[in-house]
Parts: sequence; structure tokens; C-alpha cells
Amino acid sequence: MIIRLIGIGADGDMEKVERLQLPYYERLAEVTGDASYLYTLLHFHFGERDWESFHYWLEQAMSAGFYEEDPYLKGLHGNALIFQGEYREAAELHKEALETGSDHRNIGHLLALELLLGTDPDEVKELAKQYPYYEYTTEKEGLVD
Repeated sequence: MIIRLIGIGADGDMEKVERLQLPYYERLAEVTGDASYLYTLLHFHFGERDWESFHYWLEQAMSAGFYEEDPYLKGLHGNALIFQGEYREAAELHKEALETGSDHRNIGHLLALELLLGTDPDEVKELAKQYPYYEYTTEKEGLVD
């Protein structure tokens, strides 16, 4: 309830809410290993570009056992690696996410990475056709620009 009370008392300032709630989410994640708390922490640290903390909580998610079968989490991890300059590893994670049932939301990142890594443009185009972008907010498919 403390987390909810903080949310009510922060006057709608979401940045303030997140910062005040953070230690409580950390404790809840440590005690329960619950995916929802771990996701909250991963998203927070991703947004802050705090890669040390992001990787710490990612390791907790891996230890909890739900990382391997979660394409969304692999995509988030891949996106974090992009910002850290780990392009090849990021591309591999995005491919794994696509193969394990991703909704294709990160196909644009993968296509850009493949071009950056020197993949033949025709191969990249085939990859785009194989995994069309799926706009989950409008439920429409289409090629990524």
C-alpha cells in the first residue's frame, strides 16, 4: 500500500512518483522475485540509462527463470545493449525474441542493426518481409520505414 500512497501523494508528478516508489519496488522484487516488480525496475533503469542497475535487475529476472521464455524482456535487453554499443549481441537477442514469439515490435531495431553490421540490404529486406512490423496499438501490419 505504501507504493499506492506515494502515488496518491505525488500530485501526478510521475517522475517524483517513480523516484519515491523505487526503494519499495526494489525491496518487493528482492523478497518476492515477482516479474511485475522486476519489470518495473527494468523499465525505470532503462529510462534512466542506468545500465549497471538495469543489468543487476536483469540478472535477477534471469535467476527467477522467466527471462528465457519472454521475448518482450529479450527485446528490452536488446534495446539496452544498443544504447551501450553492443550491436552484435543486441541483434542476436532481437532475433531470439522474434523466434520465440515476439510481436515484432523491435523489428525496426533489428533491421537497423543488421544494416549497421554490414548485412546485405537484400537480406535485411527479406528479414523485414519475414517479420512484418505489427503495430500493437492499431493492430495493423506493415513494413518498417
